[in-house]
Amino acid sequence: MHSDQHLELEGKPLMVIGFAGSSAMTQTFTVGARSIFVTSLAWVTIVAGLLLAASAGGAWLAEITGRTPSAGPWALSAVFALSLAAVISAVGLLMRLDWARRAFIGLLALAIVAPLPGLWLQYAMLQQVVSDALQDVAPAAATIAPIGVAGALVVLAGVLLGLAIRRLMSPMVRQEFA
Repeated sequence: MHSDQHLELEGKPLMVIGFAGSSAMTQTFTVGARSIFVTSLAWVTIVAGLLLAASAGGAWLAEITGRTPSAGPWALSAVFALSLAAVISAVGLLMRLDWARRAFIGLLALAIVAPLPGLWLQYAMLQQVVSDALQDVAPAAATIAPIGVAGALVVLAGVLLGLAIRRLMSPMVRQEFA
């Protein structure tokens, strides 16, 4: 007498036969199944990336025509390029292409590191503005509160992106891209 286990490989059922006396119950494994995490992460990135690319493109066009203060054409070009790279790698995630998973992990790592110089620059600029405007009031207390909030948001975003990287590197998710 044999106990049966059912396996699926790319949606095709496979059957594994056990021996009599084994305590294994009938189990179904789906190898190569698409996880909800990867699919939803890809769709959220596609929507956010397209919105950000459209916003950066619109700001770049407005800057060329001289209707807005300059944010730096290099900054808008970088945002536009990174947004398109995120959209392209997210489409690759939907198609379960391994190069896209690796590229997406790299973009997430860049998104963790990129705000750090901006946070330092924000602190330096805010400290200068506050020290000029409030010479008699305690400037240190006035600059620490906004930087603390911005720093907490950067840390929170970094933790969430780090968790997404960890999940994308997990064996279960890597198996989807094999």
